[in-house]
Amino acid sequence: MAAATLDDILATDELAKRPSRDPDYQAEAAAIAKLAETVAGHPRDALQCLTDIIVGMDIADSAGVSLREPGENPVRCTWQAVSGAWRAYVGHSHRLDQTPCGVVIAHDAAMLFRDPGRYFTQLVMEPGIDEILLVPFHVDDEPAGVIWAVSHSHSRRFEREDVRLLLRLAAFASVACRMADVLRQAEAAHEQARAELRETELRFRQLVEGIPQLLWRATDAGRWTWASPQWTQFTGQSEHASHGFGWLDRVHPDDRRRARRAWRLAEGAEAFDVECRIHEATGNRYRWFQARAAPVRDESGAIVEWLGTATEIDDLKSLREHERVLLAELQHRVRNTLAVVRSIARRTAENSDGIEVFQMHFDGRLGAFARSQSLVTRDPNGGVDLESLVAEELFAHHAHEGERATIAGPPVRLKPKIADILGLAIHELAVNAVKYGGLSSDRGTVEVTWQVDGPRNRRILTLNWADSAPDRPVARQRHHGFGSELIERSLIYELDAESRLDFGPDGVHCMIRLPLAGRTT
Repeated sequence: MAAATLDDILATDELAKRPSRDPDYQAEAAAIAKLAETVAGHPRDALQCLTDIIVGMDIADSAGVSLREPGENPVRCTWQAVSGAWRAYVGHSHRLDQTPCGVVIAHDAAMLFRDPGRYFTQLVMEPGIDEILLVPFHVDDEPAGVIWAVSHSHSRRFEREDVRLLLRLAAFASVACRMADVLRQAEAAHEQARAELRETELRFRQLVEGIPQLLWRATDAGRWTWASPQWTQFTGQSEHASHGFGWLDRVHPDDRRRARRAWRLAEGAEAFDVECRIHEATGNRYRWFQARAAPVRDESGAIVEWLGTATEIDDLKSLREHERVLLAELQHRVRNTLAVVRSIARRTAENSDGIEVFQMHFDGRLGAFARSQSLVTRDPNGGVDLESLVAEELFAHHAHEGERATIAGPPVRLKPKIADILGLAIHELAVNAVKYGGLSSDRGTVEVTWQVDGPRNRRILTLNWADSAPDRPVARQRHHGFGSELIERSLIYELDAESRLDFGPDGVHCMIRLPLAGRTT
């Protein structure tokens, strides 16, 4: 028997001949709402939610999402989410050119195959495939993967309505993958920072352990009988003066009670261990030390004396405090990143008439947010340069300074939160300019200028946006959408700003005034 060809298993043309059920818009709306909520709140679960919906709506016996893995050679695809009879196969990986997914990605179109195992001999799964319907989806205009639905028996045949539903769901798959990428980047940056902190702490520990220690001998309850020359050199106290409890004179008054208590507990614990501050004579200040001692016993097991050391840990203490502050800041930034992404998703959904509109606007706003985050990571402590923020947003919309765009103003550096919100506002103005204003025609122009006024502790930033298209009169928008709400409300609430947005006959003019005190670096 001759081997089957790809044409032998291809059944896409049959969809046009088959009867198709009427759309169930109520069930579809409920499914889309659930999926949108998952994408906004738990983007990592969105693909599994999507395949569960396909099976739950009785579209298929099994459903899944295959993601293209371009880093592999040959290129492979991974079953990232699976529902239905094949749920146990989640995580399976196949060569892309040995599966129907490869054909669908190559043709960039929805396809139907019948009994594909006759041609794709590597695709041996249980239960077997009677029909498989696949639709591709993209991320950043690049093929990212395929949504597929499987019928395991002759009793189920796919229809045109199934194709329509999968194409709608493909838009959510694109958004979910983009959000997952943003979260992975944030987590990678967080982990890198933690690794750098661990490496820095290790270097400081090695440094501390190499510092000459202060040595001493004591009897019961911490009565010293001897102190090393290092003790005298560091504290300025003579060896004789340290005897008995004289050494306590060089311990910080707030730490003396803790040191005495550690000695009272030492015999039962068979170890003395306390952190305390010891006075440094040359610097006339206190430095943190880790003081430890172990008992010396006679042949009967009785404690004869204690041998102790004090190791300076002042730098390590400072490092630990710095680590605590830095980790808190990192956690704050990650929470803020997630909060902004979720807020953008929710507010975009509220102002979108359909999934296609939602995907277009959400992808653009997520891109603007990602660009501001990129500027933050270039110099986390130095702030974001306002000129770079404006230039990169205009460049993203193909407006280059000196050609169609004018950018002018004194140097201003903004904190991350301010850069995020102001970057989104500039993005919304640029999007409007592309659709209706200065970036919608060859004769159009955009001018962004700013100035700083007021005394040093009460400086005010005034930013002006003006775009015009002489050959395209600008009509005032009737729809009060995300951009208008951001500029006219959110800026006031989030930044204590003043804003004015005018749609005049010669173009769009926007003025934003905000206080710089506490908001710049």
